[in-house]
Amino acid sequence: MSIDLKRQFNFDFIDGIRAVAMVCIVAEHCITAYDFDPQKDIISYFTYFSIIQFTKFGTIIFFLVAGFLMGDKFEKYSPAQYYKRRLTTIAVPWLFWTCIYILGLWITMRWTSKYYYNNRIILEEIEKIFLYSNYWFVINYLFSIGILLIFRSKLYDYRFGGILAFFTFFYALNVHFEWIPSNHTTAVLGFIFFVWMGAQFRKHWWYIEKKLYRISYLPLLGLTLCFAVLGIMESSALYGIKGNPFNTLRISNILFSLSVFLLLLRMRPVGIVKFLQPRRMTYGIYLTHYLLIVFLLPRLILYFNISVYDLKYWQLVVYTCCVLIYIYGLSFFIVYLIGNTKARTLVGIKK
Repeated sequence: MSIDLKRQFNFDFIDGIRAVAMVCIVAEHCITAYDFDPQKDIISYFTYFSIIQFTKFGTIIFFLVAGFLMGDKFEKYSPAQYYKRRLTTIAVPWLFWTCIYILGLWITMRWTSKYYYNNRIILEEIEKIFLYSNYWFVINYLFSIGILLIFRSKLYDYRFGGILAFFTFFYALNVHFEWIPSNHTTAVLGFIFFVWMGAQFRKHWWYIEKKLYRISYLPLLGLTLCFAVLGIMESSALYGIKGNPFNTLRISNILFSLSVFLLLLRMRPVGIVKFLQPRRMTYGIYLTHYLLIVFLLPRLILYFNISVYDLKYWQLVVYTCCVLIYIYGLSFFIVYLIGNTKARTLVGIKK
């Protein structure tokens, strides 16, 4: 189980991968937050599906990165110490911003929904926040690393990995058959495998690194594009028939996300995203961006009299890029301001 810690490891490129993943998560949330009619024409249809698919790898990559970084920490801390640190740095800021979300929701409903506002509706909306908004990730993440801490001795056991892969595969099939609720945000056992896989990448990194550098970019790009096309086709087949056609745990999207991860490991994005300060800013952006999408973006759309539903395909591309820059930039600014105060821990920045 031991990892060779004598070899110095530079985490800069992992931070770069994290930054790329976060940008894509924000982009995905920007385009899926409001209704758009993709069936107006074939070009609009595939533009909409393509934008979502090409930004859909972020969640799985965050679980892979979590596992990648976990291995070293297991050598330094006991399971209890490690989990306590995670709760302090991740769960506390998460709880604060979910409370801000609930407060904003309550105020909004009091102002705009006076005729049907009641406590039952508020409770239903709170359930949606924890299970179906972006805040589901932290619950699932803490559960995933908790399971791996319990089975710490099996972290590098491939039989244990096979069991975890079985659960992931079950959820991937469930997207189509819907034996149980199929939303990926409630797939509590569906993402542990990716954390486990990330730990394997870290343990065998020196071997993987050598192999990756023998592969040119073209095959990796080709493989990624093929899986992206499969992802678009799978979403198209599910659209209008199943509950969540853009489920993260679709088989095609799992393959797409893994191929993107390999491509990013090969590229080692550092300089191009260094100005985004990924190690310092990424978690805070995750915590704040969805609030801006839910509470601020509708006012902006109303001010500019934009009907997202009626956008043409090229307008949808422009809209997504503009909103992404606006939401990501404003989130970055908010986290930057808070990060330079004593309240920096509320955006996940260590003292």
